[in-house]
Amino acid sequence: MSVIRKGYSRQMLRIGGVLMVVVTLFWQTQISYALGNASSERVTAATITDSLHIGNVVPTWGQQIPKLVYDGKWYYAASLDGEMYNYPWDGKIFKSPDGVNWSLAAQFNNQTTYQPPGLLLDYKGDLHMQVGCYGYADKPCFPGFQTNGTGAVSYHHVVFNNRLADGSFDFSTFADHSVMNSPFYYMGTAVDKTGRYIYTAYADDVWDLHLAVFDVKKNDYIVQKVIVTPPSNRAWLYPKVQPGNKPGEVSILTGQYVLGSPNSAVYDDVFYLNSTDFGQTWSSPQLVTHVDNPNGYERWVDATDLAIDAHGQIHMLYFEKSDGNPDNELWYKEGINGSPVGLGKLDNHAQLKIAPNGERFIFTSEGAGLAVYRSTDGVQWSKEYYPVDHVQSIFWPTLVEKSNGSKTKPHEVKMIVAGQVSGSNAFSHLLMLTYSWSPNQQGNNEAE
Repeated sequence: MSVIRKGYSRQMLRIGGVLMVVVTLFWQTQISYALGNASSERVTAATITDSLHIGNVVPTWGQQIPKLVYDGKWYYAASLDGEMYNYPWDGKIFKSPDGVNWSLAAQFNNQTTYQPPGLLLDYKGDLHMQVGCYGYADKPCFPGFQTNGTGAVSYHHVVFNNRLADGSFDFSTFADHSVMNSPFYYMGTAVDKTGRYIYTAYADDVWDLHLAVFDVKKNDYIVQKVIVTPPSNRAWLYPKVQPGNKPGEVSILTGQYVLGSPNSAVYDDVFYLNSTDFGQTWSSPQLVTHVDNPNGYERWVDATDLAIDAHGQIHMLYFEKSDGNPDNELWYKEGINGSPVGLGKLDNHAQLKIAPNGERFIFTSEGAGLAVYRSTDGVQWSKEYYPVDHVQSIFWPTLVEKSNGSKTKPHEVKMIVAGQVSGSNAFSHLLMLTYSWSPNQQGNNEAE
């Protein structure tokens, strides 16, 4: 049986200096789905490191930040680390020639990094690293970085193009494209299908949402502008950036945070907006979901993930915890005007992938294992569950994707997750999981 809820929302926001009113009619449809175990799928795990000491934030925090890339020869994984409950944190980058044997490739200075560094590969095969760093005068966050000297978080963008004798990147030399005078928080970033244009969205210190577009061929930014000024006492954070199938096309899914709230999960709205001219102009933001009086516990929303298929159709995941839908927290929707499908009480850090044949995959952590939800139509979903050895729990996958410039294989998805072991509060483990499937195999639709 379906449960349908209809409502209206009215929002005022400023776009490119123009105050606009957005009125959105939305429908939410909760549909039952089958759970099943598939016989031919498999998951393998490799330990990147088991000696992280961070304890107050998951080291793979920020699903909008690409943290695992593969250039066809080497894997690179980015993570946070720290001394248990110290803040801010350290950044680390690991490398592997085969996805099994890993070593530390680069390390940030102690307590200088806000979120994990983002990694992207361009069409030339160069590695781009973007990160928000605290500008301490006496301690640049990464060897060779400049610092603004103010202690504020600033935007660092560097490109590694020299390689060591083993063919991996040399992290001691880089080309610097940092924007030192730009406050930089909660970025999301991706590279387009040509590998030429890198899109980065982020908030500044007065909470305007910015977009920067870097042209790899011109070796410079071609767009740097404010794209949205949120309503009073609101901030648009953690933007999920997804380039379209043509150069210049880019979409953003982002959550609206209530400033001054007692915790970091007090979001009342999720918005979608898109551009077809490299971010110079934007569609009117469209409301995806809303919750009244969010408190970050029983009531809140989040922009979880965004994907675009081969036909240019958008697919989104968003999180809504509310009194009106107690049985569903994660929702899938195809197209901005599509009917939302409730997926149950899944984590808000799930990841969405659309296969070339149109099959949908959702990857999320559940306890000590990886849960994979699959659907050929976006309505009926099957579930697979794969325990991961040697950890008590895993958290928050980040995928290798073409949108981060990586080489990918058909019918295989690689991802990094964080892990905890029994008796410790530290997120000590960083693991790479490989999920593979037969192209014709579906879940058996039997109750789990």
